[in-house]
Amino acid sequence: MACVTTPRRWQHLGALVSAGLTVGFLAVAVVLLFDYAGTPAGQRLLAADVVKGYLPGAQRFLDTGSPYLAEQVAGPWTLDYHSFIHPPVALFLFTPFLVLPLALWWILPIGLTLAAIVRLRPSAWAWPLMAACLLWPRSTGSLLAGNTDIWAMTAVATGAAWGWPVVLLAIKPTFAPLGLVAIRARSTWIAAAVLAVISLPMIPLWLDWLAVITNAHLSWTYSLLNLPLVCIGAIAYLGRRRHATPRPDASRDPLDGAP
Repeated sequence: MACVTTPRRWQHLGALVSAGLTVGFLAVAVVLLFDYAGTPAGQRLLAADVVKGYLPGAQRFLDTGSPYLAEQVAGPWTLDYHSFIHPPVALFLFTPFLVLPLALWWILPIGLTLAAIVRLRPSAWAWPLMAACLLWPRSTGSLLAGNTDIWAMTAVATGAAWGWPVVLLAIKPTFAPLGLVAIRARSTWIAAAVLAVISLPMIPLWLDWLAVITNAHLSWTYSLLNLPLVCIGAIAYLGRRRHATPRPDASRDPLDGAP
């Protein structure tokens, strides 16, 4: 009996430690977020990326046919909040928010990420790691500014849970390797094909985007400092319980071991 009871006690203890660490990390992350939001720097950062960069770029696309500023395409330029550096496919995400309530820019990705995590049912060890990702200073900045990192986070998490939403990573090509969480889902390839077809009229804008990125002299590591936030869904995927409900269209996952 002792041999059976002792492992169970250790499991219960591990679950309690995991829950305590998760709650503690989340509490600290929330305190840090609101504390920084109350500073002058935090006030300047609040919604800055979406309000000063993404939405003006989407409006510029509707007005002129291009989201990029002329100086970005013409030659060297300096990155600031008003710069538009996303691929043209990001306009499919940005443009609806010209009329949608701005609060949905945060509510949707956070809510969808939580729903995906619940579906994945990660093991106890994964929860503190996911919560710790929110303690990373750049995570706080991305959440406050409304950076597209929060949508990349959602793309990975929902891709791991349902497959096809992972194509949203197209707005952040730096994080494309995380799409491995959904590469075996048929819906991923169908969604990618649909996205490619509807993007065909944007070929001239893709050429402009390449010029913009080249002229900015941005390193390919530019977004990697934001990786912890985006990896939350990947951690949930790696920590998922094997008896969790699988995606109906998924075959063996690429990050699993050999059968």
